[in-house]
Amino acid sequence: GISPDGRTLASASTDGYVKTWLRVGGGLIERMRVCDRGVGAMIFSPDGKTIATGDDEGRVKLWSVLGGVLISTLGSHDRAVTALAWTADGKILVSGGADKTLRYWSIENGRQLARIAAHDGAVRAIVALP
Repeated sequence: GISPDGRTLASASTDGYVKTWLRVGGGLIERMRVCDRGVGAMIFSPDGKTIATGDDEGRVKLWSVLGGVLISTLGSHDRAVTALAWTADGKILVSGGADKTLRYWSIENGRQLARIAAHDGAVRAIVALP
């Protein structure tokens, strides 16, 4: 993904890491160990200060872009997290998983706001409207 200001690129891998890079020149900025297995989804927050990750172990986490520090673990799905989207105001993160559900997370208090049985298969993409 590319940060909202266009300066930073982030990549996720099956090795369990998310890395941030300078978009121009490609220099490595941070390396974050997200999990022991793969990272299935990753997205910058609307303000560009946070990266949300979803991993193959089902966890949804928030990371500081500056310093690559874990801010919080919001919760988890029953299976791998495969999609993430922020609301435009950055107050809610929506995750989708191989467990066929969508989950809404409050960024303010870290609580799950809703769980929706969404599909008959894994959720692959989410677009959150304002």
